[in-house]
Amino acid sequence: MRILVFGLLAIGAVGFIVVQLLSFGKFMRYRSRDTENDEQDLNEILVDLRKTLVPFTEAELETLSLRQGLRQTVAGREDTTLGIYESIYHEPLVAFAYRDYDLGSNALLVAQTASLTWVYKIANKYTTVSINGRPVGKINHDGTLVSSESNRKLAEIDLMGRENYPVAVGERPVGHIVHQHAASSVNPRAVQLYHALEQDEHELFLALAFLSLVQGELS
Repeated sequence: MRILVFGLLAIGAVGFIVVQLLSFGKFMRYRSRDTENDEQDLNEILVDLRKTLVPFTEAELETLSLRQGLRQTVAGREDTTLGIYESIYHEPLVAFAYRDYDLGSNALLVAQTASLTWVYKIANKYTTVSINGRPVGKINHDGTLVSSESNRKLAEIDLMGRENYPVAVGERPVGHIVHQHAASSVNPRAVQLYHALEQDEHELFLALAFLSLVQGELS
């Protein structure tokens, strides 16, 4: 009996070690892989979808729907998801490709409008974001986006809201993103702006909006 108990404990210990090694292996694979190649791969996957997008102006931003017009897994790549966000009038506005390395803890997200590309490298501690190849900063778990150069706060999303997530650029509230579970209409708007945005505000607002929308949908 004692031998049986020790045997079961040994098997359990070995199983635990194997699980930990597999998890560590996934993490190291993410850390060591060439994410630039993966970024290029996701951009290539999105080429055809991007051709279908209509220009994404500030007027279009306020018609962005919370519902996806398309969502599918890439054939042969179970870790990669494609999607399109449409306007409430069913115009394709945003295409994205999301590659998951470790159950969302480590991932790569590319979101594109007709003219701009946001790239997110999602890691345990924070998410780095670039726009059209220009490093912008890192998004912390509390929703603050800080500059890559000066560590200055550029924008912030309040992730504690029940019905919406208020967004500020600098210290100025500029709008909010609707909480997916709080939307009541069949085809709800995804965002509400409080006033007109400058181009840099527009880009930073979307940097927080796209990450929030995609992670909320895929989580």
